[in-house]
Amino acid sequence: MTARRPAAPADPQALLAFALRHMRVSNFPGSVQHTETGSYVLDQRTISDHNLIYVTRGAALWVVDGIDHRLDTGALVIVPPGVPHSGRSLTRIMTLASIHVLADLPGGQDLFALLAPPRLRRVAPGSRLDVLFRSAAEEYARGFAEASTMMAHWAPLVLKELLRHDAAAGALAVRGADPVVTAILEWLERHLAEAVALPELAALAGYTPQHLNRRFTREIGMTPLTCLAGMRMERAVTLLREGRLSVQAVGSRVGCADPAYFSRLFRKHFGRSPSEYQRLSGSDSPS
Repeated sequence: MTARRPAAPADPQALLAFALRHMRVSNFPGSVQHTETGSYVLDQRTISDHNLIYVTRGAALWVVDGIDHRLDTGALVIVPPGVPHSGRSLTRIMTLASIHVLADLPGGQDLFALLAPPRLRRVAPGSRLDVLFRSAAEEYARGFAEASTMMAHWAPLVLKELLRHDAAAGALAVRGADPVVTAILEWLERHLAEAVALPELAALAGYTPQHLNRRFTREIGMTPLTCLAGMRMERAVTLLREGRLSVQAVGSRVGCADPAYFSRLFRKHFGRSPSEYQRLSGSDSPS
């Protein structure tokens, strides 16, 4: 085995920064619930996504996995997928906003599992998180059809600010924060356009390829090369959407100089070719 380098101290902030740059957020229909008679009731249910519940006026009781949570104005609770929960208003006048999200990193690692935000927190009035969540709620108030489109914009903003909020409060329990994995992730981000082989990464880390693969898989649920492939495709999507480069040039920017190989990888990842994606994004005349 290659001699190990001394481990640097774990750096949760570096892993959080990486996650904020590369997170992919899917949002689903949410709602704004309002009562002036104290009659709001949500029967027990389970859902397949993460539900962010934020009380903007009055108070509510949310029962999550059998545990009671009193939500006064400014309280925000996260209900995980598959967890039974129910709710009801506690005050005559009550308003709450609900956003449903899934979030992962390139390669499929669940962001909530990786960063482990707390279930409940208090949000200061007038803070950036408060303003963003209230702004998102206003989109729902305009009507379902328009809100569904706009939430594709608001949901990532709200989730990123939620993670920053929890990190600033020291409330994130970043799973592992393996310094070797964090260092390799940062190195990969700087070398997306270059040919990268597992033995090279292992030499950088001071481990055998097998050990590095195991360490990555334990930390973020995928091997370094799987993560690299996802990072490259996410970068390719951004470049194609900007429309300033040809498909071939985009492939070169993400380490895929062979157009046919780039097209195969892109189609496998997104279900359509780079040219099709670029055309559907309205950028069919790149330089």
